[in-house]
Amino acid sequence: MCIGTIRAVCNFGPSGEVTSMLQPITQAVTHGATGAHADAGNDGDPLKPQLEHARLMARLHEERLQLLLQTSGDGLWDWNLRTDELYLSDRWFNITGLPNNNGGNGAVSALWLSLIHPDDIERVMSAVYGHLRNETPRFEAEYRVVCPDGEARWIHSRGVANRDERGQPHRMVGSHRDIGERKRAEDRIRESQEIIRRNEERFRALIENGSDMISMVDTSGAVTYQSPSIVRTLGYVSDEVIGTNAINLIHPDDREAAFEALKQGLPLEQGPVTAQVRVRHHDGAYRWLEVIISSPHNQTGERRLILNSRDITERVEATAVLEREVARRTRELQTLLTINRTVSSTLDLSSLLETILDTAGSVVEADVVNLFELDERAQTLKLLKYRGEQSADELAALSNWALTRFDNDVIDNRRPLIIRDMADASDTAAAAVTSVHRERFGSVPRFAARMCLPLIARDRVLGVMTFDSSKTGYYTESIANFAVAFASQAAAAIENARLYAAEQMRLKIAEGMREQVRMLNSNISRDEIFSRVLQQVTGAMMANAAAVFELDKDSKMLESRHSHGLPSGFNANLSVPLGVSLIGQAVQERRVTTQDIESLIQTLRAEEPAGERLAYLESLRDRVNCRWLMAIPLISDREVYGGIVLYFSAPRNSGGEDLALAATIGYQSALGIENSRLREEAAKSAIAQERYRIARDLHDSVSQALYGISLGARTAKQIVALESPRATDAVEYVLSLAEGGLAEMRAIILELSPENLTSEGLVIVLQKQMGILAMRHKLKLDLKLGEEPYIPVQHKEALYRISMEAMQNVIKHAQATTVEVSMCTNSDANGRPQVRITLRDDGKGFDLNRTFPGHMGLSNMRERAEGAGGQWDISSRPGKGTTIRVTMPLAVDDSADG
Repeated sequence: MCIGTIRAVCNFGPSGEVTSMLQPITQAVTHGATGAHADAGNDGDPLKPQLEHARLMARLHEERLQLLLQTSGDGLWDWNLRTDELYLSDRWFNITGLPNNNGGNGAVSALWLSLIHPDDIERVMSAVYGHLRNETPRFEAEYRVVCPDGEARWIHSRGVANRDERGQPHRMVGSHRDIGERKRAEDRIRESQEIIRRNEERFRALIENGSDMISMVDTSGAVTYQSPSIVRTLGYVSDEVIGTNAINLIHPDDREAAFEALKQGLPLEQGPVTAQVRVRHHDGAYRWLEVIISSPHNQTGERRLILNSRDITERVEATAVLEREVARRTRELQTLLTINRTVSSTLDLSSLLETILDTAGSVVEADVVNLFELDERAQTLKLLKYRGEQSADELAALSNWALTRFDNDVIDNRRPLIIRDMADASDTAAAAVTSVHRERFGSVPRFAARMCLPLIARDRVLGVMTFDSSKTGYYTESIANFAVAFASQAAAAIENARLYAAEQMRLKIAEGMREQVRMLNSNISRDEIFSRVLQQVTGAMMANAAAVFELDKDSKMLESRHSHGLPSGFNANLSVPLGVSLIGQAVQERRVTTQDIESLIQTLRAEEPAGERLAYLESLRDRVNCRWLMAIPLISDREVYGGIVLYFSAPRNSGGEDLALAATIGYQSALGIENSRLREEAAKSAIAQERYRIARDLHDSVSQALYGISLGARTAKQIVALESPRATDAVEYVLSLAEGGLAEMRAIILELSPENLTSEGLVIVLQKQMGILAMRHKLKLDLKLGEEPYIPVQHKEALYRISMEAMQNVIKHAQATTVEVSMCTNSDANGRPQVRITLRDDGKGFDLNRTFPGHMGLSNMRERAEGAGGQWDISSRPGKGTTIRVTMPLAVDDSADG
């Protein structure tokens, strides 16, 4: 397919009607008539009636075509394959959403191709080429077009090619239609079918794999369907019960109640009926089933019952046991109820622990009661509260008690463990506890009996509670069972208190996060964002200090930028390679990472005892009192900005929620940095757009007026040169002013139009601009610019602005006659490629040590160069001219052009 320049293929009359498709007919008829008339040479031409008839038929065809175009729902197109000219009807533009600014004229195939969705272009082109190669009788394809508003519309296009006597296609005519509604309907149908299929699969899986039995019986009680779950409940295979009477499987004592329940469930208007009956198992025993009987509506009018049965044998038996034990448990439950009210009276964890220990004495007599918290990761028990007399050594050991086999038995089995007599050598638990006491305290235990209870809440062991007594054999199974109920209430109260504290903390964190979001979306600088982010994250994560590191993409180093809570200058000039240390690994792997600082120190002591990292970590531990580190990468959807390191004074048990919160903070912080960058880019873009608008307005108004004055002055000069020679000088003066103003206006427009750097390149723009200035100010210009440099367009703009600023300084201050401007590429001291522009004049020069109040050109050039990552320098002496050099890194980048 050829893509040529835009050429009009449709001619429009005064009323806008389409005539292009009739043009070959009218031209042929007109040509024949003209020839015949020339041959006849008079009004008696015998072909004149035929000519009039042909013209009449052409008008009729034209009117018919116009009506078809106005009433057709399809968009019509006519494509000249040899000239790539494309006629498009108004409906074609309506369907694609493009404005018909030229009434259908001026279109080429590139217009059509630019609208096709990238995922569909290959398929459409294959269909076009297949028809043009005569492989298919017609071109037909369904595809998407992307409208100017971004909407993707489905189009059905078809067309047929006209071929010459050699069979080569020279013209293709067709139509396209908006099929979006049909596509959407098809999508809805597919979605509905998929939902139905998934629901059917879920329902089938529920019936076949559920624990409940689903049965269908007819009005006589015969089973017509039985779910496979019966084999798990009653031991039968489904086929064994199909056709049998359901009543026959029920215990004789329950059949009458079952029959009444079946009769109640049979009427359609009756709701579900529930019954509890005993049903015979395959092994002959009876199981208690809870049966829900319903009679759903049936479109065929067939009357049937659906039985949903569940095995409740254990529940019934447990109920019976509970009923037998109710008298004995009444007193205990009342006591536990009183205790429950007491321990539930507060949600403050510290006060709650005191209350639990105070009420424990009313449940179980003990000399010493200890309440421990379990640290599963460290495999230790931490003493939270205690009652009774204990030595300082005992309290110090219990504050971080390594789990023993005795402790693990209680935790793993989740049941109380009793030592009735600590002196009983045959009791393995007593022997284990005595051995540990001798090892850790150098003596045997002071107590004679011990009971240890697990604290379980939400199916998780929170810790243990121990009761020590000086009475041998005091603790029994009945006491343990009663104490377990108390321990369960205590564990639930502790868990609720912790959940309440965690919820309060989450509310505090949420408030901090909202403040952070508000701050990150405000119009503040990046440095201010870094400072505020550290304050917010330190409070949200309850850290002692925080530091932010920014990634230098060229050096792949993480540079310390700001810190909060650290000693002054602690992280000053700290650089960490990407992938090294905790922060380097977190940023490289893009995940939150935590580490115990003491284990890091021990590892580094073995690997590099005199290394800088070891000295830094030891300083963190000693000066900052840091025991735990957390590294959070700052990552947005587009790029990595660096990371945040949090410093904690105590080890932190970071679970999934903790890590997710840290990751969210890092992501939001990165978004804030991204927003700051986007605001800066938006400001630059707004300035560029305004400059472009001014340039366009100047070109369309003042520049055109000056050009008109110049043309008029030239014409007046030619006229007055013959009639009034004395007026020639005045006209010449007007002409010179007009041409000078026009040149100056072009220079201003070029200065205001940064898009020329993208479309034409730095070299062309400098040649044009400097050429205009040199001609205007009668300077000899020596340009040696070489090839277009491969640098980002923002760097090109910086080089252009600096060069033009330098050129203006030469014109205004240097009094020079010659200016040399050169551009070349070379390498800096580190071997990295760079582009350099040098501007040298033969003017009067100046003393670099002097100051020039009110003149900001030199400082502007320096700031512009350094802001783009380049360097700028100047050399000058009075009477020796001035030389300005500016260099910019020559990096290969997708955003660069040229």
